[in-house]
Amino acid sequence: RVAGEWRAGDLPWRPSGPWSAILGRDLRCLWRTERGAIWGAPGAALLAGGMILGLRVNGGLEGAALGRAAGVLLCGASMGAAAMLAALRGRLGQQFAPRSWPISGLERAITLAILFWLWLLPTQAAMAATGGADAGVRPLPVLLMLAGGAVWLSARRALNLGWFGGWALAGLALTLGERWGLSAAAGAALLGWAGRRLRA
Repeated sequence: RVAGEWRAGDLPWRPSGPWSAILGRDLRCLWRTERGAIWGAPGAALLAGGMILGLRVNGGLEGAALGRAAGVLLCGASMGAAAMLAALRGRLGQQFAPRSWPISGLERAITLAILFWLWLLPTQAAMAATGGADAGVRPLPVLLMLAGGAVWLSARRALNLGWFGGWALAGLALTLGERWGLSAAAGAALLGWAGRRLRA
């Protein structure tokens, strides 16, 4: 089922707690109804990994420059992850952040951020494999910023992916300026704000 109440028995494994139960429910819903969005993740990973390899081998990028390039690619790929969260919100309706589940608004926001990161995990892994630690680790703060924006967007009453596009552009600007600390702080703040909206 998509919009109705989901029970632990709907899952192919026995969840060990509310976090794993709600994450399992979300993943199952996406797999059943938005499989195309899920398959976008490996496609984005192949593209990003190939571009990082080309920039490192043919462009001679290394160190901070390679980290900035990886951050820019994450900002571009994040639109797919944000669209996935928006689709989940549309499919689940009132059950997107059900009050009957024993988790707080912030905990629900974190589970949504985990879903966002899972979509981008293949991209991050591909860039780390082709570019090393500079490409895999340096852009992690902007990944938090992007997740915070996507979760906040999914918590709003009116969904508008255009807003996330602007947020991704802001993340790109911070990446190019290597404002990693500011990126992480902005992401954490927006994630907390989203948590309050999910229980408003």
